[in-house]
Amino acid sequence: DMPQPVVSDAVDPMPSVRLAGEVEVLVDACTWEIERRWEVEDFCMNSAAATQRIEISDTERPFFEAPLEAVSVECSGSVDISPGVTGEPVAADACPRAQEAVSVTFS
Repeated sequence: DMPQPVVSDAVDPMPSVRLAGEVEVLVDACTWEIERRWEVEDFCMNSAAATQRIEISDTERPFFEAPLEAVSVECSGSVDISPGVTGEPVAADACPRAQEAVSVTFS
């Protein structure tokens, strides 16, 4: 659940608060911002608006979900030890946006 802003009014003990809109902006590959516009209105139809800015940064390293086990290969002529034969790890990232960009390479 998203917490709502705390509001007060001189006459209305429970003014109406609503999330009027939300815009997500990609700053760079590892950082993005969410800008929320909140509105409040009392029963006299007086209103006010406020903007909340949230910055989200991916600072965590990716990790392997399925590390590879040791593999034994018999040496008989040409031996194929490419990752397609010996297995490839599965990697992940805790940040949902970064998860889409995780790639595994071998050297």
